[in-house]
Amino acid sequence: MNKILKTLMVLVTVFILVVSIYSFISTKTYDPGFKNQWYLENGETGVDINAKKMWRVLEKKPSQNEVVVAVIDTGVNYTYDELVDTQWINDDEIALNGIDDDNNGFIDDIYGWSFADNKPFDISMIESNHGTICAGIIAARHNGKGVEGVTKNRNIKIMSIKVLSSEQSVGEGTVHHVVEGISYAEKNGADICNLSFSTEENSTELYNAIKSSKMLFVVSAGNNNSMLRINIDKKKCYPGAYMLDNLITVANMTDKGKIAKGSNYGKKTVDVVAPGSRIYCISDNQTYGYVSGTSFSTPIVTGIAANVFSIDNSISPKQVKKIICDTVNLTDDLCDKCSSGGYVNGAKAIEQCMKGD
Repeated sequence: MNKILKTLMVLVTVFILVVSIYSFISTKTYDPGFKNQWYLENGETGVDINAKKMWRVLEKKPSQNEVVVAVIDTGVNYTYDELVDTQWINDDEIALNGIDDDNNGFIDDIYGWSFADNKPFDISMIESNHGTICAGIIAARHNGKGVEGVTKNRNIKIMSIKVLSSEQSVGEGTVHHVVEGISYAEKNGADICNLSFSTEENSTELYNAIKSSKMLFVVSAGNNNSMLRINIDKKKCYPGAYMLDNLITVANMTDKGKIAKGSNYGKKTVDVVAPGSRIYCISDNQTYGYVSGTSFSTPIVTGIAANVFSIDNSISPKQVKKIICDTVNLTDDLCDKCSSGGYVNGAKAIEQCMKGD
């Protein structure tokens, strides 16, 4: 009997030691804010993008391919610690010499361009943190501070293209700026465009710009401020309702795996659902807080797509879209809210990509 008790005590001691070591390693492995990022790991319900496994799978293939993500939005504050190493820089341009050194049609565009101001982009032009939040969700660095980006420390660069003066929906006269931003992104080598906004204006110019592009577009389904969900199969929001092979439209899901109250949806037009409620992220002046909306579901999917491109830069936008849609977690609650019938699973998407690698 004594031997059994001693054996049990030893086993309990070993178990406690293992748990303690695991806990210590876990706190050292992830940035402090990770515990608040339920969309990366949701210990309560298990509803998340399976980020830990995704990162483990990605470690099997170190990131060699640089992936450029154009955040076409309100501008990105690339001076933040979380983002300073992610900023796309136009190395072919010489700063402040008043010459278009790379002949891309823009003078002194070292850090991107502001079509809202018609000037080379710099952080003094930022009027809203909306674009910075999106960039942080995609690519915040694993640096022992703040939060983890979906791409963690992959070789991802954020191209800052300002087309909006605030985080409001695209308004009259700004759709053309978005089209100009898309053209700039493509000319300068972007692989993905993150468009976290929507408009009721059906622009042929915008449709053609996306359809003819070789880039992947990840766009928001849009929000309804009255908290009544809109089916964009019937009442269109753009560019989410365009249903193109190189465009992924994203709706917003809560941590319980249900469509968020204010999120638009569509069995035909919306492709996938992703976490977008109470998203813990970088905010103003390198502080952190929570945001909600399809604007923030979108960069989560953009981050997964960027991870796919980091494995295989020869893959087409259509193939990336198929991988992400084919690997969702199917649920009864989401089956009639999007064409894929579920919410994104980063680990499954990366595993699927590697099968064909």
